[in-house]
Order: sequence, then C-alpha cells, then structure tokens
Amino acid sequence: MNQYLSLAINKFKSDKTVDMNLSLEDFICSSYVKSPPCSYGTTIAERLRKELNVTLTVDRVSPSLNIGDYKVLSKYFEVKVSFLSNRYDTYNITHIRQWQRFNYYLICFIDCENDFTPNYYVIDKHTINKFRLTPMNGTPLSNSGNFNIEMRTTVKNNSEQIRILKNSNLLRDTSLQSLKSFLHSL
Repeated sequence: MNQYLSLAINKFKSDKTVDMNLSLEDFICSSYVKSPPCSYGTTIAERLRKELNVTLTVDRVSPSLNIGDYKVLSKYFEVKVSFLSNRYDTYNITHIRQWQRFNYYLICFIDCENDFTPNYYVIDKHTINKFRLTPMNGTPLSNSGNFNIEMRTTVKNNSEQIRILKNSNLLRDTSLQSLKSFLHSL
C-alpha cells in the first residue's frame, strides 16, 4: 500500500475526540493534533469556559441570540481562537460579526513556537475596526448591498495589528490569571 494512502486511512480511522477533562494546556495541544481548524475554536472556547467556571459563572450563550459566546454577569464576549501559522507567522480571526450585540472580544492566540502557549486578549468590540477587515466570502463589490457580512483579519507577529491588539488589551498581561482577574472585576 502507498505510504500516503496508509497515512490517509489511519487519519480517517483515528479518534478525533478531545478529552474535556485534560488540563487546558493539554486540551489545546490535543485539539491542534486531533481537530480540524473549523472546529477547534469552538471546542477550545468551551474548554476555556469550563476552566473559567471554576471560580465564577461564565454562561454559554446560544448562537441564535447573536450576542456572542459567553456571558459574565451582564457582559457578553465573542471568543476567537487561532493557532500561529508557521508558514506566514500569522494568526487569523474569522467570522467577525460586528452586527451582533456583545461587549468584548476575548481573543486566544496560541503561540505554537512557544510550546503552544495561549495568549489572551480582551478588547472592546469596536477596537476590531482598527484592523484591516476583509469579507469572509466574496469581494467588497459583490457584498456592497449586504449588511451582515462576516469579516476576517490576519494578524502578523511584529506588525501594526499586533501592536494595536497589545495596546488595546484590557488585561494586565496575556496570562490566564489576568483573564480570570479581569472577569472577576466586572
């Protein structure tokens, strides 16, 4: 059997389940190995919510409500997760829905070059408009009559966009502890 066919068959047959009982750090690594990019954001956001729920109440929000992913007291958070791309040294924030009624973006950039360390940023919802946003689908011209267009942005390390993100971060640093402290202060 061809080596690539064998690898493809093994991948197809492999267990893609990520154990929610793993530590958050191990869960992130397991997600990277087992999950496709289209699903790891949701699963990591849910595992992070479980981690945060240990010391305060972080409610899951129904996607149909268009108010983000988490609710902490009366504040709503849209969660975005991205692994560093080794090819371009970038992070991607996708499915930006500015028409939704939430307060903050909670961004988790996972630095694959630094042992898959998660770096957390909380920014005001409108700060995302300082980034170069492009439509997820179609061109600006083809979307000219559309109002609720999902957008995306690419954030390159050592770029103006990463500086904006760092300067706009409402956390004292990018650690999980800073995220927890911020949420407790709401």
